[in-house]
Parts: sequence; structure tokens; C-alpha cells
Amino acid sequence: VAWVTVLLVFGWGRACGGWALGFASAAVLTLTGDFCYRGPMVTPNGLLGLLTTAGLACGHLAVRSGRGRTGWWAVSALATGFAVLTKGPVG
Repeated sequence: VAWVTVLLVFGWGRACGGWALGFASAAVLTLTGDFCYRGPMVTPNGLLGLLTTAGLACGHLAVRSGRGRTGWWAVSALATGFAVLTKGPVG
């Protein structure tokens, strides 16, 4: 789940500012101490982090793309809903 989160952050950064920003964002996340420590753990925290990041990324892309982009909003709502189902209201 941790590597999927890194790929998601890379894609989000690439969509917002190009390949260099995506790579830098993914590198910073990968080198964060707490992320490296908790990444391999089998707890719902990794899935919660992935779904919350996906909800934020899709919501941000929906706002950036302007009107008429209900697809990003729908994916954001689904990811946030699954985050709530993963660990409760913290999602």
C-alpha cells in the first residue's frame, strides 16, 4: 500500500507541475522517517493514508480542472468514503 501511495503522490505532482515536481514529491514522501517506519506494517493506517491522499489529490484536480469535471469529484468522494470505512471519522 505504501508504494501505491508513492505512485499516487508522483502522479499528483506530475499533473500539477511536471515530472520534476512529481519526482521530488515522491522522493520526499519516500524519505520521510515515519513513512519508512510504518510503511511495511500491516495496519489500516497505510490504507487510510492512501485513500485520504487519493481523496485530496482527486479533489484538487477537480478544482484545478474547472467546471464540468464531475469524474474527479466522484473519485474523490469514493476515496473519502472508503477512508471513513477503513478507520472511522478520521478519514
